[in-house]
Amino acid sequence: MDASPAGKRSGIPLPVILASVFVLIFCSLFSALVFERVPHVNDEIAYLFQAKLFQSGRLYAPSPCGREFFDFPHIINNGKWYSIYPPGFPLLLVLGLAFRAPWLINPILAALAIVLFFLLGTEIYSRSVGLLAALLAAISPWFLLMSSTMMSHTSSLFFNTLFLLFLFRFLRKLSLGLGLAAGISWGMALLIRPLNTLFFSLVFLVFFVIRLLRSPGNRARRKAFALLAAALTFVGLFLLYNFLTTGKPFRMGYLVRYGPSYSVIFGRPATLDSDFTPLTGAIQMADNLRALNSDLFGWPISSFLAMLPLLWLSRLSPTDRKKDLLLLSGIGCLVIAFSFFWGAFVFIGARMLFDALPLFFLLSARGIIKIPGLVGRVCPRLPESTVRKMAAVLLSALALYAFVYRLPQRLRPPHAFWYFERYDHRFAGTNGRLGRTIAALNVGRAVVILKFWHRPPSSFPDEGGWGSGFFRNDPDLKTDIIYVRARERSYAELFSCYRDRDIFIYAGTLDRGVLIPFKKSGPGVELGEPVRPPGRIRNSIEIVSDPAEIFFAYSSEFSNFLEQVFRETSLLEIDGRRLEEMGVGYQSRDDFERAGFCFEAALQIENDPAVRWDLLNRLLPCYQKTGQAEAAGKILAFMAKIDFNERRLYRVLPERGF
Repeated sequence: MDASPAGKRSGIPLPVILASVFVLIFCSLFSALVFERVPHVNDEIAYLFQAKLFQSGRLYAPSPCGREFFDFPHIINNGKWYSIYPPGFPLLLVLGLAFRAPWLINPILAALAIVLFFLLGTEIYSRSVGLLAALLAAISPWFLLMSSTMMSHTSSLFFNTLFLLFLFRFLRKLSLGLGLAAGISWGMALLIRPLNTLFFSLVFLVFFVIRLLRSPGNRARRKAFALLAAALTFVGLFLLYNFLTTGKPFRMGYLVRYGPSYSVIFGRPATLDSDFTPLTGAIQMADNLRALNSDLFGWPISSFLAMLPLLWLSRLSPTDRKKDLLLLSGIGCLVIAFSFFWGAFVFIGARMLFDALPLFFLLSARGIIKIPGLVGRVCPRLPESTVRKMAAVLLSALALYAFVYRLPQRLRPPHAFWYFERYDHRFAGTNGRLGRTIAALNVGRAVVILKFWHRPPSSFPDEGGWGSGFFRNDPDLKTDIIYVRARERSYAELFSCYRDRDIFIYAGTLDRGVLIPFKKSGPGVELGEPVRPPGRIRNSIEIVSDPAEIFFAYSSEFSNFLEQVFRETSLLEIDGRRLEEMGVGYQSRDDFERAGFCFEAALQIENDPAVRWDLLNRLLPCYQKTGQAEAAGKILAFMAKIDFNERRLYRVLPERGF
């Protein structure tokens, strides 16, 4: 029988400790080997930038000279230079910066969360439920994946779980210290992800208040003031931070950066080019639940299978049924709330529901543990010990399937090479190799302009795409190499801003490019000779000495075309969009051969599946008009058999480089 809450055995079981160590090692290695120990997503980069500011003892820095060259998503640059996000997670990253390992914060928190899942399960249900919940978390591919990033979700989950643990312990013991700890945990979660914390805790706080109101006397209510006081203190700190950074206590950083449209419920939100409607919200949340169903444990059919026994258990155990409904209500509150938020789209899984993972782990563990008893009711002659062994074997097989098959498929989906669908070194269009390669060229104190030829995400067409350089910048710009984004305007301003530095431009892709020095020429600038690399270093990108070498010259005709392009067009004007425009121009003049070369060149460098779809459609008639029936047939056959939603728009004609 499971021990009652009053008679729980103390101590953390060895399997929980081993699971915690496994999570720490797995996430650390994953962060190192897959994510290169660097931030990739714009959010991660903004958190790290704010952490660097905190490390220097400031909330913000003054905008740098030539500030438009430093515009970056989720970074305010209006005279003050700082992140749009609340201060909680960047403060944690400061601890990582102190040891030059900010990437290690989430793996540590994830490992500690495993212990919290055990303690919370023991507190609410039983020691066996807590033990299995911890083990289920340790084999959850999604939990491990998210905890290997530098996103804020793992820290939010950690403190929300800590809040629940102290809250339920307080209801059992009525300790002033437990109330204070619950309030501090809630406050830390608020400083990390305010909306998630409010929605996650709402049901449990209502439950807490009802229990207090039903308690005889005023003892419980008096001690509950410790929780309230601690929580209000953190609310005050949050409002003070807003006031010191944005000028108003209730104005968040994202409103300064993107305006009131960022917080719109229904209408045209910031960074999107379409209205967010109730139907859109419902579809988006359905996508989240579908992703959660697939990613939580990575099992075939459904990750929710373990909770199915709860449908029968609800009739057998009224006391535990109330606990189940409470946890399910916590999940439901998050689901309903984020159905009204346009930004709750699926990215690295159903990330807005990540805080609900401890509830899923507990409910799943409770369902699995009760299976032997339920089977015994149907098959009385089948020993419960046999059923437990069968369940353990099945669970092990499902975990093996998730790690051997589903996780690799998730990391590198076949035929999908969109930066936002693959978790390799170029995830989210950012890598750590570019900075390492340029630093190895010994360019000295320099400003490097990053001009990527592929189009940035449509959500951030003006500022996106140069995270590989921005995350390396110091808020005081004291590093040897300063990275800035490419602009259509003159670059002469950079020479007056950074007189003690050489100016270079890197042009190309995340894998291959050319580094060319700028020279001042009257009111403008001119290009020098490309930097010739001494040789290829390990885990680097390829630096070429001729811009045409960035492309795969599959024929002499295509090679001659590229040489002509770079003779007639400035390197500063070349990118995928410009090549497409040139192709459309040739097409309008019935020069289908050159139009085809333009579209082929663009396909070699463009990564966005929507862009590639348009380019393939433009290329098809060029092949048909120039007698390339076989190539046209391949495109037709390829496009006929694919589902655009699968993003299988790559390796169409690999012999031509796309």
